[in-house]
Amino acid sequence: MVCNDQFGSFFILGGKSKDDLRPIFGLKEGEQIDKPMVSDAAPQFHSISSKQGLCWIHEIRHYRKLTPVLEQHRTLLSDFIDRLWHYYELLADFKENPDCGFGVYLEWLFDFIFSPINTTGYVMLDETIASTRKRKGRLLKVLTYPELPLHNNGSEIAVREGVIKRKISYGTRSELVKMRG
Repeated sequence: MVCNDQFGSFFILGGKSKDDLRPIFGLKEGEQIDKPMVSDAAPQFHSISSKQGLCWIHEIRHYRKLTPVLEQHRTLLSDFIDRLWHYYELLADFKENPDCGFGVYLEWLFDFIFSPINTTGYVMLDETIASTRKRKGRLLKVLTYPELPLHNNGSEIAVREGVIKRKISYGTRSELVKMRG
């Protein structure tokens, strides 16, 4: 799927590699588009845009998928997700009124929230926090390009019907089935 705040377009391709995506953008090997773009963290998007940002909703889903057993871990996770949503709201405020000083504060706050010093003791949460920290540059791309959406969910919802139809119609297909069919 290719999208921005104004449109979404869904393509069924032979594969999901960056080489499959390049023709959609008219790119040759090694070329990148010079426009800001938001995607999930799938590796095929890394080399498409030099200004790739990551979808915050996809990032937050990593936390929502955690299933703590202990009450203490459930509380830690719930409190952390609340902090994430508060941070997300601050990013949305920044987009509405970009300010360099506020951007510096948001970068500092990201470092504080996702600091390796602030371990929770809930191993799965700490590992997820560490993964988010590694994606900092792409998650905070909006501080450099405020026109970049914080998420691509609207576009994903717009094409969901086509995705469901494809999954039902084609199912899971191995390489052997693709060659025969």
